[in-house]
Amino acid sequence: MNISCKFNGIKDFRDYLKNLMKSGKIDEVLAPVLNSSKSNYIQGLISSESMLDNINPFAPVIPVQTGRIAKNLTFTKSSKKLMIIAKPCEIKAIVELTKFKQIDLDNCFLIATDCSGTYEVSDFEKLITNNPDYVENYPKIHSNGDLKSADGFSFRKSCTICETPSIDPKLPDAVIGYYGGDGGIIFTLKEGSKLFDTVESQSVDLSKRESTISKVVSERIKSKADKLAEFKKSVNSIDGLKNLLSKCIRCHNCMVACPICYCKECVFRSPTFDHSADTISGWAERKGALRMLENTTMFHLTRLNHMSSSCIACGLCSSACPNDIDVATLFISSAESVQKMLEYKAGESFDTPAPVVTFRENEFIIEADTN
Repeated sequence: MNISCKFNGIKDFRDYLKNLMKSGKIDEVLAPVLNSSKSNYIQGLISSESMLDNINPFAPVIPVQTGRIAKNLTFTKSSKKLMIIAKPCEIKAIVELTKFKQIDLDNCFLIATDCSGTYEVSDFEKLITNNPDYVENYPKIHSNGDLKSADGFSFRKSCTICETPSIDPKLPDAVIGYYGGDGGIIFTLKEGSKLFDTVESQSVDLSKRESTISKVVSERIKSKADKLAEFKKSVNSIDGLKNLLSKCIRCHNCMVACPICYCKECVFRSPTFDHSADTISGWAERKGALRMLENTTMFHLTRLNHMSSSCIACGLCSSACPNDIDVATLFISSAESVQKMLEYKAGESFDTPAPVVTFRENEFIIEADTN
C-alpha cells in the first residue's frame, strides 16, 4: 500500500532531499534548478546539499526533455544513486526509453510532479523577470485545479491538450503534487520503493486530490477533442499536410528535441538524401519547379511512421521549430489514432511492450462484418 505525507511547501521538500543525500540514500538529483542569472530554470544535476536550495520541481518550463537527459546519464550505467524529478510527460518518455533499452533505472529513483502547464522558455524568462515569486506560488495557484496561465502569457499548446496532469503513483517511486493540497504539497511513495521508509505515513485525505485531478483531466480531454477536431479540418489531405509543413527548412530541430527519437544513425543524416545536382535538376525539370529544400514532407512522414506508437505528447518538437510549425499537434493527432488502433498508451506502464518491438500476427487484420 502506498504511503503519503504532506509538506507545507517547497522548502520542506528540499530539506527532505538534503536528508536523503546526507544519509547516502541518493548521490545526485536531476531537477529544475534556477540558473546563475536567476532568469530561468534549467535541468541541473545536483550533487551538493546546499545547491538543492535552488531547485523547484514545479517550475513550469521544459528547456530540454528530461527523458533525453536521463538517457545520457544512465545509458552507460553510472555508479551514482540518481533521483530524477520530472513532469508527467517526461516520466512517460523515460518509460518508453527504458523499454527501448536506452535508459537503465537500476540505480535510479523516479519522482513525478503534478503539472498544470509549461511556458516556452523565452516567455517564461519574461514572466519570472516581472514576477519573481511566480514559481514559488505556482502550487498554490493551481492546487484547486485552476488551469489558467499567468496574465499576458499562454501555456504551450501541447500542455493545453495534455490528458496527464499527474502520474499514477504505481509508475514512479513517488509523486509530489499540489492538486488538492490546499497550498501544501502531497508526497506519495509507492509501496516497494527503496525510498518507502524515508517518510512517516500521515493521515492525508486524498479524496480532494483525486477529485481535483479528475476535474483537470476532464477539462483537458475536452480541450484536446476540440483542438484536434479543428486541426483535422485543415490538415485532412496531402495538400493540407503540405501546407502545414510549407515553412519547414529541414533543420531537424524537432527530431533533436524529441526524446523518443534516439537512433544513433538517422537516414536523414546519411548520404541517402545527399542527392547530386543533376538528380535534383532532373526532378525540377519533370515537375516544372521543385520546392527547396526537397524531401521536407518525406522527413516528417518518416518520423510519424517511426514515432507515433511511442509519442508521449510532450510537444517539444513544436517548441524547437524556428518557424512555429504546429508539428506537435500533427504528431499528437497521429499518435492518438495509431495508439488506439494498437491498443497501447505510450508511457503508461513499464510492463506493456512497445508495439515497434512486439510482433502480433493479426495486428493489421480487420475482421469482416458477417452480420
